[in-house]
Amino acid sequence: MVAAELVGPAFGGSSEVVAQAVPKADVDWRQLVRPYTESQTGFAVFQLVTTLGMWLGCLTLMFATLGDIHYGWTLLLAFPAGGLAVRLFVLFHDCCHLSFLPSTRANEIVGTILGPFVFTSYHHWRLEHNYHHATSGNLDKRGVGDVPTFTLAEYEAFSPIKKLGYRLLRNPFLLFSVSAVFTFVVLQRFWGPFATRREKIAVVVTDIVVVALWGALMWAVGPMAFLKVVGPMTLVSASSGVWLFYVQHQFPDTYWRHADTWSYKDAALKGSSFYNLPAVLQYFAGNIGFHHIHHLSPKVPNYRLKECHRGVPEFQVKGMTILESLACVRVNLIDDKTLRPLSFSERPRPTAV
Repeated sequence: MVAAELVGPAFGGSSEVVAQAVPKADVDWRQLVRPYTESQTGFAVFQLVTTLGMWLGCLTLMFATLGDIHYGWTLLLAFPAGGLAVRLFVLFHDCCHLSFLPSTRANEIVGTILGPFVFTSYHHWRLEHNYHHATSGNLDKRGVGDVPTFTLAEYEAFSPIKKLGYRLLRNPFLLFSVSAVFTFVVLQRFWGPFATRREKIAVVVTDIVVVALWGALMWAVGPMAFLKVVGPMTLVSASSGVWLFYVQHQFPDTYWRHADTWSYKDAALKGSSFYNLPAVLQYFAGNIGFHHIHHLSPKVPNYRLKECHRGVPEFQVKGMTILESLACVRVNLIDDKTLRPLSFSERPRPTAV
């Protein structure tokens, strides 16, 4: 029997925007996912070779079209190239969870090699992303590995300049374009507050390889050709990646609790969406739309998430469609009393004296 809670209207709407999977109290979720946590070397290698090969093929084709045909065709190729870059990041992401390959050492090697291709340091991102998994939905442990989100009271206490900055940060046109590219190209060049000597060294080494790798490509093809190809591809991949990460947790009726009542299971199943994407987009996203399962057990590799979803009745719930996910851009604040998301327009207005 499926135990599921369909979560209701998004900011006054009538449609069910996201479904939350809720295993029955007497069901051990660890037992539910354990059969799907075994990594498969053959499938992982196939994913890696085909994804990397198609991505490099798309980039090569983009460079080959420059000057020969209208630039618009080159720009069209930026979409599959960017989509494959997102998929490549998902493989990197699985390595960070040590779930992509059976061997810990193999995951570290592959993840470290993939890092410069996706502008991200393996060891540093692994540290911060694991913190995100351990604290997602916890109001008292925000700020690392997540999209900055403030409560209504915190926002109202901001200075006018800080309020403007937060509004700009949450503006969808900036968040999923300029900010997205800035996050990967610039912010990932620095380490965060929890970084130890190991992560700091990893960031520096990754930065050197990033400059050498992409710099060599720029030298080989020329700065203008580089910008015409890598620029739009990076914009597509960064924007898509940030959008995916955003809708996975920033949705109407998502889960927020203070530390004393926070639950890992509830944060995973109620605070992580099931993004029900069309098959083609699901491929480019590396099945990361099954995010409720991924947060419940990061040891389930991306290529087994769909299998886990189909095999466990408790996870078979109505997902969020692309159209429904558009409501997520109105998730801006957290109500201090109800702990439910608010849009800027929904916040209570000060009473005139």
